[in-house]
Amino acid sequence: MEKINKQSVWTRLRAAVFLPVFLIGSWLGNLFILFFPDAFSAQPGSVFFAGAFVDFEQGWLAAFSAFLFDFLFYLLLVFLFGMTFMGVVIVPLTVLLKGFTLGASLSALLSLAGNGAFFRSWITYLPATALCTVVFVVFSGRAYGVSLKACRSLFARESALISLKSYGLHFLSALVLLLAASALSSALGFLAVILF
Repeated sequence: MEKINKQSVWTRLRAAVFLPVFLIGSWLGNLFILFFPDAFSAQPGSVFFAGAFVDFEQGWLAAFSAFLFDFLFYLLLVFLFGMTFMGVVIVPLTVLLKGFTLGASLSALLSLAGNGAFFRSWITYLPATALCTVVFVVFSGRAYGVSLKACRSLFARESALISLKSYGLHFLSALVLLLAASALSSALGFLAVILF
């Protein structure tokens, strides 16, 4: 029982550590757009930033897939590298990169599209993004823990039991939540088009 409690405390701490990493990445993304606005202005619809710039008049599927890819790409990176010892480095870098792309896209949206589009994104993009960010950060903490076990078993030459079934179920849960958040974002976007 005491071992289980220690494991759950460490899992929560790992997730709590990744939130500042994500926020630092977001801050760096804001600074990047502040100092290099022309680097982004040529391609506001880049595939890594598509969710913030989605045009809801293109249809529900386009809006849904644009938002979903914004997080799914990074979730898959964390999931795949989390099973390996390389995840000890790749998982924190992926969290930092996702924070960077989110901060850069929101800053670019404000600078390119103006306050009206930014206000509309508060209704359409940010609620679902907040949910996806929490899911992504918590899953990253879990993936980092699995990667630490893989690293220990590789370098300490001891067998560390990794429950891939449990890890896979956590990934599927995160994926379902991302799909729900993408559907929510699309629905809010079409509602905002109707209201505004």
